[in-house]
Formats: sequence, C-alpha cells, structure tokens
Amino acid sequence: MQPVFLIWLLLVVAVYATGVRGPGPGYLPAGADLAGSVIVVDPGHGGRDPGASRDGHLEKDIVLEIGLAARDVLVAAGAVVVMTRETDRDYSEPIPGKKKLTDLAARAELVARVEPDVFVSIHVNSFPEPQWRGPQVFYNEKSEANRLLAGILQDALSGALGVRREPKADHRQYLLKQINVPAACVEAGFISNPEDLAYLVSREGQTRIAWALCDGLARFLEETMRPARGQ
Repeated sequence: MQPVFLIWLLLVVAVYATGVRGPGPGYLPAGADLAGSVIVVDPGHGGRDPGASRDGHLEKDIVLEIGLAARDVLVAAGAVVVMTRETDRDYSEPIPGKKKLTDLAARAELVARVEPDVFVSIHVNSFPEPQWRGPQVFYNEKSEANRLLAGILQDALSGALGVRREPKADHRQYLLKQINVPAACVEAGFISNPEDLAYLVSREGQTRIAWALCDGLARFLEETMRPARGQ
C-alpha cells in the first residue's frame, strides 16, 4: 500500500470517527453509520471506451479516481461497496454495433445480482460550447426513490462545488432504465469547460466530488432506511 494512500485512508477514518467536516463545504452526517447498506458505484466507460476527452485527459480516468475515493469513504462508514470496475477495464464484447450495449448490459446484470440499496454511475459531461459547467444528476422517473436520490445528490454536489443546477429526468439512459433499485447518473462536471476541467483532474477537486457523493448517498440512505432500522 502506498504511503500517501494510507495517510488518506487514515484521515478518512478519523473524519468519520469524529463526524467533522470533510475536505469541502459539504460534510457527512455526524455519526453516519452505513453498516448494513450495500452500494454499487459505477465509474463509467473504461478499457476500450475512453468516454469524453479534452487536452489529453480522459473521462474514464477521471471518474475512476472519483469512484475509488468515494468507495474508501463509504467503506470507512461501514457500507459494503461493490465497484463495477476498479481498474481501466470494460465489459464490452466484440459484437459489431453492440459493443457499448454489451458493456452496459453486463453492468446492469451485476447490479441485479448484488441487489444493492442504491446505485450511482459517475461520468463527466461534454458540450461543444465551453461556457457550460457544473455537476448534473440524471434519473429515471419510474420511481419516486430515483427522484429523491437525484435531488439529494444534486444538492450535495452543488453545495460542494458552488454551481447550482437542477436534477433532470432522463428516460433514455440504458442503465437507469434497466436497474430496479434507486439509481442516479452523476455528471461530475463539464470536461469541455476549462474551469471544470482543472477541477476534475486535480486531487482536490476529485476529493471534494467524492465526499459530496458520499454525503448525498449517506443522507439518502439515512432517510430511506431509517424506518427499517427502527423496527
């Protein structure tokens, strides 16, 4: 284990033990206890699919770093975290015209096997015009839990990153249609915006985004699982 990573992990555990603020304006609920919670974290793309790119930076690399950082925080809080990938890989099969679909279908099948309490997919946005920036959370309208999750995550990310946007319903995204547990797709920022890009590729920015995601997930699980835990 690398010394820098070990120090980071120890800091994460210490922050959780004290319930104090994390490395951003957002914070995890004091005494947050995610024991018994199962979360699937999905860093998008990977392997042969780089996702969006700008100035030599690839979406697949950015979201993997964010996902791994979020995993460490969630595990420190007692959650069981299943990653769809922890390395630069994908699940695509060499079927002409269906490589992307086979990758997404494999991720959906993983979620179906795990049956988690919540699922979050992490991506970065891109747009031809560079003025657009800020995090954006998408959800499928087929359940009220999806809308609630998206709203809480959007609030946590907007508060941490200082750019206010609203969650958006999207009935087209394959994973959000296929998954039958509370699910959201988080676009952490615009790789096409110079300010967002600098944030997305920095250790500080990735850490703040990861903590904001964990903050939102903890709040969602606390709200939705409180009745069951109180029985």
